[in-house]
Formats: sequence, C-alpha cells, structure tokens
Amino acid sequence: MSVDPDYTPDFGLGMRAEIQQLYRPDDRSLWNESVPDKTATDVEAGSYAQECALIVRREPHPTTNQVALQSITVRSPLIKKVLDGTFKGFEGLNTQLKQLTFKAPFHPFYYRWHRFEKLREDEQDQETKDHLDLLYPILSEEIMPHIEAMKDLTKNKVINFDYLWTIFAPGMEVHTKLDGQDRLMELTDNRYGANMGGEFFTLECRYIDCDGSSFGYVSSSVDINKFEGVRKLVDLDAVPSHLLPDLESLVDRLHARGEKLEQLNGVSGEVESSRIIIDPHTFNIYGAPGPGLESIESDLHTDPADEDLLAGTHNVIYIATSQAFQEYRNALEKHEKRRKEDLSGGFAEEMRQPLYLMSASELGETAAEVEEPLEQVLELANKWNAILLLDECDMFLEARSTADIQRNRLVSIFLRQLEYYRGVMFLTSNRVNDFDTAFESRIHLTIHYPPLDIPSRLHVWKTFVQMGDLESQLSGMDLENLAKIEVNGRQIKNIVKTARLLSKQEKAPLAMEHIEMVLK
Repeated sequence: MSVDPDYTPDFGLGMRAEIQQLYRPDDRSLWNESVPDKTATDVEAGSYAQECALIVRREPHPTTNQVALQSITVRSPLIKKVLDGTFKGFEGLNTQLKQLTFKAPFHPFYYRWHRFEKLREDEQDQETKDHLDLLYPILSEEIMPHIEAMKDLTKNKVINFDYLWTIFAPGMEVHTKLDGQDRLMELTDNRYGANMGGEFFTLECRYIDCDGSSFGYVSSSVDINKFEGVRKLVDLDAVPSHLLPDLESLVDRLHARGEKLEQLNGVSGEVESSRIIIDPHTFNIYGAPGPGLESIESDLHTDPADEDLLAGTHNVIYIATSQAFQEYRNALEKHEKRRKEDLSGGFAEEMRQPLYLMSASELGETAAEVEEPLEQVLELANKWNAILLLDECDMFLEARSTADIQRNRLVSIFLRQLEYYRGVMFLTSNRVNDFDTAFESRIHLTIHYPPLDIPSRLHVWKTFVQMGDLESQLSGMDLENLAKIEVNGRQIKNIVKTARLLSKQEKAPLAMEHIEMVLK
C-alpha cells in the first residue's frame, strides 16, 4: 500500500514511536498531512503512516467549523496490549483488530479512564511507556473536560441531555420502574437516537427473571426523551442506582422481593398464609408466554478481582460519586452476608392443599368446547395436588337419553375424564334425582345439605355483612330478624351485595333500610 514504491521501512507495523497527523476538509476527501491541494494523495495508505504507532485524524467540526479531533487509529501492538487490559469485559470492542479505531468523543476511554491511567502508570517496559505517552496527552485533552463537567453536574444532583452519556457506563446498575415497580438492571449499552417524535437517549439493559423452571437474563430498554436545560437526577426515567435517595430502604425492599421470587420459582402452594397456587411455568404454557431468557451461566465464573475493577475501583462515574457508591456497596454487602448465613441452615414449611374452584359453565356447553379445558383443569389440579370443586355441574351429571345425542356426548366425556382422575373432586348439584346411573360407581361420598335453619342463616348473614371495609349499622337484633326469613346462602350473598351498592351510592353506612329495599 506504499505511495512510494522505493520506500524502505525502518520499523515494523505500528512500532515507530511517532504520531501521523492527518486532516481532511470534509468526509468526501482523502486524509492528508495538511490542507490538501488538488493533487493530494491518500497519505494514510503510505508505508510511513503504517509504521506510526498512532494515526490521528482531524476535520472541521460540523457545527463550529473549527478543526477538531475526528478519530484515532492505534497501530502499536504495545499500546494494544495495554488496551486489552483496559477494556477487558467491555462489550462491542476488540483490541486485537488491525484497524483499531476510536472515534470522538471516545466513550470507551471515558468510562475506563482511571483504569487506563493506572495501567499506564504501572507499565514497566520503557518502549511501551513511550508509545503510551503519545496517546495519553491527546486523549486527556478530550476526556478530562467531560469528567470535570460530569463531576460538577452530579455534585449538584442534576444532568443535562447532552451529558447523559457521561453518567451511564456499561456494566453499572441503573434504577427504573417497569410496570410501576422498582427495578435494578445492568446497563449493557447506551446511545443517542432520533425519530419523528424528536431526540432521545436509549439505555439497553438486562435483568434477571424466571420462567418457572430456571433463571436467566431478560433484555429491556429505557428511553429518556430530550429535555432543555438541566434536570434533577431523581426525575429521570432511569438513574444510576447508587445516586438514589433512601437507597438502603430500596435495596432492602428489592432483596426481599427477589428472595420471594426465588422461593416461588416452580410450584408454590402457600403465600403469606393464603392457600393459593403460584406456578409461573404452567402459566407460561396456558397463559401469556413468559420472558425469553438468556443464560447466566457464563457470569457465574467471573474473577472477583476483575469484577471489582470493572464495577467500582476504576469506573469514572463511581469515583466521581465515591461517597454515594460506597453507601450503595455497603447496602449490597449487608444482604450478601445475610444470604450466605441463610443458605447454611435448613428450613421446613407445612404445606396445605389449595382449593381449585370453578363453575361447570366456564368449561363450555358442547362436547367439543368442554373436552380440552376439562383436561387442562384436571391436569392442573393433579399437578398442584389441589382439591377440585366443580360447582353447578348438573349438565355433566344428567342422565343420558336417546333424544339428546349432544348431551350424551358431553356426559360420556365427563365420565371418561372422571374415570382416570386420581385427585379429590367435589361436585355440587341441586338435581340429584336426575343423575346418570353411571356416576353411582364413580362417586365415593354423597353429602346432602338440608335447607338452612335459623342459626345457620344468622351465621351466613353475619359473615357477608362483616366482609369488606364498608361500615355497617346493622345491629345484632336486625341480623336475628333477617335470619328468620327463609332464604338460602346464595340469596343472602346477593341481597347483601345489592344493599352495599345502594349504601355506597348514598355514601352512607349499610343499614336495615337498604336490606329491606332489596327484599321488597
């Protein structure tokens, strides 16, 4: 690629401890050593440029039209070796490329600036130090003003739109709200963008979730729309987590939520003393599809020393806000210590069988409609070891006849499913005399409920009147008088429900006049 065929190289590729300075007036022109004339050639392709440790390009700034730094290409293998340590774990950057080019404003160097400085200071090889001394002052002139501006903004707990990139470093944790809930996520990338709605700043993140059988990463993004002037950090749609107020309380809440999520992964039968089923895996099958999970196995074997370098010791934002970051680390370490103590001990909980209640009408009316959902209900009840209560199932139990083939098919399907069901099932019906004889051998116990007597009706009245938070003015005498009226439990429930609606409309406590109005 030499411009001069007679040129004899004095150095290997990138080993000349010099900088090749290049310039172009616009992006349609070739790079040259100075303002090019009409006969200019591509100096970058020349052998001399290939030997230089660095190629620095400058061009007029699109807004100020002043000559500004456009990019730096690193050719020195000695510098590349140092950069390999600087950008270890940095996504989207490979320091082994022959054309290792960094474009202004040099975001990767900004995020890892203190680490780059540390490696440069610790370097023992003199030739490598000479090469690094070529790169450092050029970058320092570009990076340090951004760091100083970021320090000033964060000290005052504000930020402007153009400097959002300075406080969001890939690999750090950010806080946002998803579906109205607090969420801490790992930032993987950031970028500015624009569409018909205007400019915005996008944060590409990931967080850990589960699908009922395993844990993994879920990707998510947060957009911060352009704003004028400065804005308080806490008013952003996302903020570096260590800069949040009341940080310790937030960490406590999220750890408690995370521990509960871990406990509920799989099938759980008791939550906060309520007999309910939490089964995200089955929900993903029969309900809404769960999140697509990325493996977290590769992150389980990271070197703690590297993790500390990447996450804290040499992160430019964490150093600029060191006090807040240390408080954040202390809050996290408290839970990490407690987590290890919890794992060392065992625990046991007494599980109670849940009740799976549904009305027969929810399954459908025809044989085609009923068969699949009935199989699903029986499968779930068996999987959860639940007691199944199928309410008002007269349509399934009614005796078959030659006049109604469709009903015969429906009864036959129910008989077949009942034959192979191995769990406990309760069937409720008000038409025992109409049962198909085939059910006699499949029902193990029949329980007859006689009409409610006065004490029973009094108990039902009290139960429904006392439900909920609405105030009631019904006295014990009122309830005793109501218990003398011959109504069943369902009728009592409906009466109280309607009376409550009337009292709510009047913005008054539930009273006897509301009950009497419904009874009339």
